[in-house]
Amino acid sequence: MRPAVLVALAVLGLSGCQPQGPDGGAAKPPADAPPLEPAIPAAFAVDLDARGNEPFWSIQIRPTQITLQRPDEPNLVVPNPGPAVDGARVNWASQSGMTRITVSLALDPSCSDGMSEAVYPMAAEVTLGDQVLKGCAFPAANPPPPE
Repeated sequence: MRPAVLVALAVLGLSGCQPQGPDGGAAKPPADAPPLEPAIPAAFAVDLDARGNEPFWSIQIRPTQITLQRPDEPNLVVPNPGPAVDGARVNWASQSGMTRITVSLALDPSCSDGMSEAVYPMAAEVTLGDQVLKGCAFPAANPPPPE
């Protein structure tokens, strides 16, 4: 066989190789490798609630679903695909039928709902079609004190 053919066969044979881990699966990247996706900050890795007014609305973000509640409207329940980090914001985007919803939260320790003296740890923005609802958010296990 000619040397060029041997080199081509060797390269072709190695092109399908990838490092293997101890379990025989693909090896994990080295510990000092940059993460593939930004990590979700711990403050957003819990059950979260948000609310706003003018118009009044509330939202619950749970591991498997997101529920939007508004007066005089049926609840909108969509699957929770998990959050994505976008700079200082953490976003959830989902859809139910033709209705698309995006929930965007950001740390803001002075968020106020404008109607009460309550202060929340996060700002919230919910986009539902062409409607944008603004308000504040908090961990469901640690709601702000009642007014």
